[in-house]
Amino acid sequence: MSKLGSDIFIKTWVLGSASPAWDQVEALLKKLAEVDSVRKALTKVSRDPAIKEWDPDLKSFGKAGVDAIYRHLRAALLQL
Repeated sequence: MSKLGSDIFIKTWVLGSASPAWDQVEALLKKLAEVDSVRKALTKVSRDPAIKEWDPDLKSFGKAGVDAIYRHLRAALLQL
């Protein structure tokens, strides 16, 4: 989530105030929460075995699993 947070801050950064536009941050997070691929990437494989078929990397623990989740979240963010 910290990697995604960095991407969100970059996308919403306001140079004049040297901070993110918090209303835009909130709007992006709400939109991300509605994206099907984001919900799937954040679902535990043990709760939904179909997730493993959708993206086998999501069953991984450690760095591989984290990278797979981030890949899906970042892709969704770039579409917003």
